[in-house]
Amino acid sequence: MDKKLVKHIAKLSCFDLNEQQLEQYTQDLTNICEILDAVKNFDANGVTPMVSPISVDFKFREDIPQDQDNRASFDKFACEVVDDYFMVPQVVK
Repeated sequence: MDKKLVKHIAKLSCFDLNEQQLEQYTQDLTNICEILDAVKNFDANGVTPMVSPISVDFKFREDIPQDQDNRASFDKFACEVVDDYFMVPQVVK
């Protein structure tokens, strides 16, 4: 990555960079691009996809349908309830 490209990116981003910042950002963006190239070229064949980098045993409950009416417990948190609807202050006029 060269200074000309970094200047162009800064202009598009509405950043006003001095010479020292331009040098630093050029080096930083070059380093980031090198890291991304290494990741892009990584051979992931045979690597098992992961949901999380931390090994966790998920405990799932049985998916049993339940007919629950929780309105009464939710109503106690509402400021006002009218005909099973939560009344809130008007936001948009």
